[in-house]
Order: sequence, then structure tokens, then C-alpha cells
Amino acid sequence: MTIHEDMNGEVLTVKPEGRLDALSAQELDEYLANRYDGVQQVILDLSEVSYISSAGLRTVMQACKSMKEKGGLLLRSVSEPVMEVLRLTGYIQVLKIIEAPDAVSPADQETE
Repeated sequence: MTIHEDMNGEVLTVKPEGRLDALSAQELDEYLANRYDGVQQVILDLSEVSYISSAGLRTVMQACKSMKEKGGLLLRSVSEPVMEVLRLTGYIQVLKIIEAPDAVSPADQETE
């Protein structure tokens, strides 16, 4: 798995590419855990993720939990295969999902 990142102020955008399976999920989990300090919001761009396993879902939910007290976690540009898994598992109901980079509004950035 390849992981790209972009830091814009206190907003970290992370864009993994490839499959988010047991091996790569652990890699992404460790990658994110080392970047939470000084970050108020994480945007996880899943446009280039072709597959997500239960381990990948756990990584996404762990990131959501870790960022809950801050600005939260947003999923952006979720690929269709991953969106289907989110629908089937019901995670689509608990995660904040935006379509495109310009779709982030101030309301999306507020904490609940």
C-alpha cells in the first residue's frame, strides 16, 4: 500500500492507494497513530482504495474514535467497492462521508 499525505494547517489529508486488508490496515493504523498530535481533523481519501477488509474497517473506526474529541474524521471520495462495504456493514450511518475536496463546509468541520 502506498500512503500519501497533505498537511494544511491542522487538517491532515491521508490518501492510501491499493487494498486495505489485514497487512495494509496495520500499516495505515500505525501511520495514522503517529500523526494525530497537532492535528485537529483527518480527511481519509479513499478514492484509490479498491478493497477494504474487516481489518481495514477497524482501522477506519479506530481513526474515527481517536479524532472524535478533536475535529473528527471525514472520509472523502470513497471508491464504489469500499462504499458498498460501508453500506452493507451499516458503517455508512456512523461515518462522515464527503464526495470531493471542495465539499468540506464549516458545518462538516464542527464537532458534535
